[in-house]
Amino acid sequence: MKNSDIDISQINSAIENAGNEFTISQLMKSIGNKSTAFSNRLARILDGDDRFFSLNDSFVRRDFFFAGAKFLITPDSWEICEKILIPGHRFIAFTDRELFPSDAELFWNGKAVPKREITAPLGKLFHYHTLLGSETVFDHLIAESPANEHLMHSVTATSQVTLTVFDLAGIIDDFSDGDALLAELTDYSTGKINISVLDGAKRQNQLKREWINSMDEAVEKVVDRFEEYLDIPDQLAWAVYYAGKSALSANASIDEFIRASKKVEIKADGDHAVLGLIGSTPDSENDHDETQDVFSLSKGALDPAKMFRELGSILSTIEIDSFILDCCYARETDFDDFFRRIFGEVTPEYADDAQKAALLNYLEEKFEEAFSTYNRADDEPKAELRSMILEAVTDRMEFMRATASLEQLPDEKIMRDIAAVAHQLEHILGALNSPGFTPDDTELRQLADRAEELIDEQETLSSKILKQ
Repeated sequence: MKNSDIDISQINSAIENAGNEFTISQLMKSIGNKSTAFSNRLARILDGDDRFFSLNDSFVRRDFFFAGAKFLITPDSWEICEKILIPGHRFIAFTDRELFPSDAELFWNGKAVPKREITAPLGKLFHYHTLLGSETVFDHLIAESPANEHLMHSVTATSQVTLTVFDLAGIIDDFSDGDALLAELTDYSTGKINISVLDGAKRQNQLKREWINSMDEAVEKVVDRFEEYLDIPDQLAWAVYYAGKSALSANASIDEFIRASKKVEIKADGDHAVLGLIGSTPDSENDHDETQDVFSLSKGALDPAKMFRELGSILSTIEIDSFILDCCYARETDFDDFFRRIFGEVTPEYADDAQKAALLNYLEEKFEEAFSTYNRADDEPKAELRSMILEAVTDRMEFMRATASLEQLPDEKIMRDIAAVAHQLEHILGALNSPGFTPDDTELRQLADRAEELIDEQETLSSKILKQ
């Protein structure tokens, strides 16, 4: 039978009846055509069908692969305080890509977890949605609620956003950082998920690291195969497929992977964001700051994150907020002193007066607002640890200036490790900055111990570079 004699309806019928796993050879046999031309035609059809994963000649249905998948969800300190879970990108690697995140259903002890609406600034909510992809995240937020239609016209970190969230009151009341929700997928297309609590004390760091490493390797394979063609949700789904059983072992969450990965970061590729390998193009200068996308997606040419990069600052929004809170704690009200702290002794080279005015206005507003709303009673217990971490941030700034004068390029692997340490310290700063995070002495001591380990690691790695 000639290739041209077989219409698409016959092919579709053969695919539908092929079962959950099959090869192109099996399809060709069932249809009765073994020609090379027909094999190529089948491959093109199947590669364009997002119901399947493939490896070489073999195909598997996504809903079959993910049936019963287990994965972790790690609410952060703000969510724990508010007793909520923001759907965002939490499920996207394991559920049908057509599923709207807040349409997923969680079940606790056989009962559906209720949902409710919240409203908060975009700057606080954006990082829960980063992995949805920059080209769709605002479409998602606008579709989430009519109250978000204003995002079509203006986007700033203070823009108010209304979201549907899961109400976890009674489920995570006793949660602390490190605890997790163990999720088991029961319906791929509708996003039905059973959840239970996993005590952080029972989680093994070695298994968590192995899970992250397996996803690192899997994303590398995805990027190698598809380059930047796929969007982030599809990249993650394919990465889970490539990682196989190790990715379905529920030893880390997608959020933990993105924060702790030493190979993978979010990169800008034209008008959309993708997962890429640290140090590779495009946008190899991106320092993996998830919150910067809040601004870099705005239509204005004078958005803060873009200006910070153009003016040579390595600081993330969280780190800048931390410096401001440190000034509040120390009662250092001089804005010029604060400005010198975040830019060091380097005078920014503004493109023009408009850029200078935009940056100063942005920072002055944040500075003044922080002093007017500063809650000393709640923040003081956390302030000393924040100050200690900021000393390390300042050291990193000085180190980066020093590397610019080196005759030879710094070791790429060591620089990636330094960036990974910086991201983990930034995560601690983010928790300390949250008004809802009021840790007890034990929690603070644990965070301080972890911060000291990371700072020591940064010093060791920096010394290796400077001694080259």
